[in-house]
Order: sequence, then structure tokens, then C-alpha cells
Amino acid sequence: MLDTVGRNSREEATRTKSSGILSCMPIDVPLDQMSFPEKLQLMEALWDDLTRKPAAFRSPDWHKDVLEECLPRAESGKEKFTDWETAKEEIRQRIR
Repeated sequence: MLDTVGRNSREEATRTKSSGILSCMPIDVPLDQMSFPEKLQLMEALWDDLTRKPAAFRSPDWHKDVLEECLPRAESGKEKFTDWETAKEEIRQRIR
């Protein structure tokens, strides 16, 4: 599991193909040595990998609650939206 600074604990659980039983496999990512843009790039790569199989990805139930709360504001024009590519570029510009 990820600890509060983003490093995996020694009890990092990964599923083995042969037994289906959880085993320990530490993953060491040098987060303290990475720049902010490198960390964003890593997050994007992880997200891209996680979402390659949409059927395997299930949003938490609270996402539906948040969307239902935002829907009236979106329909009334009170919410403004930005496509993901534009949002990423705006973030990159802010952190430079």
C-alpha cells in the first residue's frame, strides 16, 4: 500500500498469476528525487495504464454522488469545463 509520501511499504500487495494469492513485492520509486513535472508525467503514465481496460476500472460510488451534485450547475451554465489536454497544458504552464 502507498504510504503518506507515496512510497510503497514492504507489505505492497500484488496478485500472483499462478495462485491468485496476494504476495509482497516492494516497488521503489525515487519520488524525493523527481521534479514536479516528472511526477505529473508518472501519474499520467499510471492513469493511462490503469484505464486501458475500462471494464476493469470501476469508479467509487462517491463519484456518482459528486456528479449528481454538479449536474444542475453544469446544466445551468454555472460550471465551466476544460478538456483534459487543455487542463494539462494549463497545469504545465503554472508549474514552470
